This record gives sequence, C-alpha cells and structure tokens, in this order.
Amino acid sequence: MSAAIAPGLQPQRTALSWRRTGMAFLVCGALILRSGIEHSQLALDALGVLLLLTTAAVAVFGHRRERALLERGCPCAPPFLAIALIAGQTALAGVGGLACVYLSMG
Repeated sequence: MSAAIAPGLQPQRTALSWRRTGMAFLVCGALILRSGIEHSQLALDALGVLLLLTTAAVAVFGHRRERALLERGCPCAPPFLAIALIAGQTALAGVGGLACVYLSMG
C-alpha cells in the first residue's frame, strides 16, 4: 500500500502548505491594515503591520523547511517555535477580524 505514495511529494505538499498559510495571513494583515486606515484606528494599523511582519517570518521558515525536507528527505515535525508563531498569528488575525467587523457595524 505504501508503494503507491510517491516519496518526493511530501516536501512539495509541505512547502505548498506553508505558502498557502503565508498567503492567507498576508491577505488578513492587509485587510486589517486597510480597515485601520479607513477607520483611523491606530491599534488596527499596528495589528495589521505586526501580522504582515510575522507573515514574512512564516515565509522564511517555510522556505527553510522546504529545503531541509528536500535535502534530508525525512518528514520530521516542525519546531515548537514555528507552531507557536502560527498559533499566535491565528489569534491576532481573529482579534483583528472581530475588531474590523465591530468597527464596520457602528
């Protein structure tokens, strides 16, 4: 059964996953920043910039992870720091999204 799975696809799937995650956070950060500028909210501006900066860190980590998987070929788990970064970004994006919705209602 395992012969049907191509061993070279794991690094590619992992790299694509990191790229999609980075792109999603890039869009969230840009929309939060836009909403902060539109509503003159400095806190949202700062949150959007922070999200964009951490997205750059995710992009760098994703690239390094892809290279490591291609060189070593072992599907090892990502380090705790990367998972914590993604979890923190998710929380920031959620708070920023809720703030944007709240501002657009009133």
